[in-house]
Amino acid sequence: MDKQDSDNAKTAGAKTAGADLSVFDLDEFITCLRKAVTAPSPAKAIRAEMDRYFENPEAVRQAMPTFDTDEETLFEDETVSIFYCRFRPNYTIPPHDHQTSAVIGIYEGQERNNFFTTAGDAFITKGKSVDMQAGDVLSIGPNAIHTVECTGSTPSYGIHVYLAPLSRIERNLYDVAAQMVIPFTDADFQRLVSDDEATASSQA
Repeated sequence: MDKQDSDNAKTAGAKTAGADLSVFDLDEFITCLRKAVTAPSPAKAIRAEMDRYFENPEAVRQAMPTFDTDEETLFEDETVSIFYCRFRPNYTIPPHDHQTSAVIGIYEGQERNNFFTTAGDAFITKGKSVDMQAGDVLSIGPNAIHTVECTGSTPSYGIHVYLAPLSRIERNLYDVAAQMVIPFTDADFQRLVSDDEATASSQA
């Protein structure tokens, strides 16, 4: 993780005073993010909007649709991708990168983002961790490698925003067991998740 990624891995950003945060409207939220991504500094503009909306995570929670899946695309075009993400207890996603800046907001539950570096002789080395709960916002730089794990007894729920069409860009998974960097595919992602869950079960 380079300096930019490290500096961006912070919660509790500046809030916008005087904003009406009592009601969350998903369509309005998406419209604001689409406008923010056209700003001169899109990552900062997206972060400001996320800080503003997630100041009241309960309003977000009450307004968000109920999904049966762990991930849903809320919006995606050539400039921005907006995803709903749910992480279940004892669930950890494998190390991966995004190849673009991202901002994560949590509206329910608790999770931990673990960051890694490729410096030195090791395949990847764990660096800092950032614990998040409802109302926290996290910025992630384009070169970051991280995992996410749910640290609570109930699922964590959040909205993840990427400054690119995430489903269509080339990015990487880091297969720790094989010590290999491989292209990100849904099949390999699920395989690595399954391998981690099988390892955890055998150690229980």
